[in-house]
Amino acid sequence: MSHLPLTVNMKGKRVVIVGGGNVAEKRVKKLLEADASITIVSPEITPGLGHLAGEERFHWKRRTFERSDIEGAFLLIAATGIRHVDEEVKKAGDNVPLVNIAGEADAGNIHFPAHFSRGRLSVAVSTGGASPALAARIKSRLEEEYDEDYAAYLDYLHDCRTKIKTSGLSEEKKKEAIKKLLDEDCGEEKEQALIVARLEGIE
Repeated sequence: MSHLPLTVNMKGKRVVIVGGGNVAEKRVKKLLEADASITIVSPEITPGLGHLAGEERFHWKRRTFERSDIEGAFLLIAATGIRHVDEEVKKAGDNVPLVNIAGEADAGNIHFPAHFSRGRLSVAVSTGGASPALAARIKSRLEEEYDEDYAAYLDYLHDCRTKIKTSGLSEEKKKEAIKKLLDEDCGEEKEQALIVARLEGIE
């Protein structure tokens, strides 16, 4: 397997999805969270996508795919579920930087892992296309371990790290302070205040 896990800033990037079924709906919802600029090309779409189209959350071309549809695309997703159509889309996307062929992990140059976020925390699980069901199961377990409280915790760590990095401490003491921060129980605001006080006292 030669895939390298990366996080990509998709804000404003042009995404073209060919197909309007359940897979397309799943991709759209994730990409909307990333503020991507989405176009769907499909004669029909799911009720869920229809609702989003009614809110003008993406542009819907209500017809079959044409090669001109992918002009300027940063990400192309073929999700028709019809093998020869998806293959046609893939061939048309030779010059598109990122290509995903739904259901065929090795056909494009990217695939979508099972993923969830907790504020600044982003967790992705991939089996390289071997078993999406297993990836989903592992993701479910991690969602329980890293619950919604982690969003606030990450904001807190970010604030503390910023204070430490801009402090007058030596580089060695900065590293020590950041490491010590992760060793503390940050579950309560009172505890957090005590931690900050202790860190500020490092000289």
